[in-house]
Amino acid sequence: MIAGVEGAIDVGHLVRMMVLREGRAALTKLTLPEDNPLVGRRVCELDLPANTALVTVLRGDAVKVPQPGDVLRAGDEMLFIADSFLERSVWAAMYSTAPARASTRPGRPPSA
Repeated sequence: MIAGVEGAIDVGHLVRMMVLREGRAALTKLTLPEDNPLVGRRVCELDLPANTALVTVLRGDAVKVPQPGDVLRAGDEMLFIADSFLERSVWAAMYSTAPARASTRPGRPPSA
């Protein structure tokens, strides 16, 4: 029950899973909500910041190494490796090609 509640809260939010290299890099997760503009788009269409990689997509019970032609679905858990200071840029890339005020977007960026 608790895991289900945590999962529902995390949808659409960038969640820091692990800190690496004394805080200089992080493994972060974003679960795509149904209304995300990337649902139905291919991995190769992601406009990620430099020094950022989508390392896996968790879909149901499957762990997928993302391929350029893979189509993203609502509920996909996307795991990224990025410089810690780029986490907000990763979040912005998942909702738009240009950053906007957080109050105008679904979800929220990670806290600074």
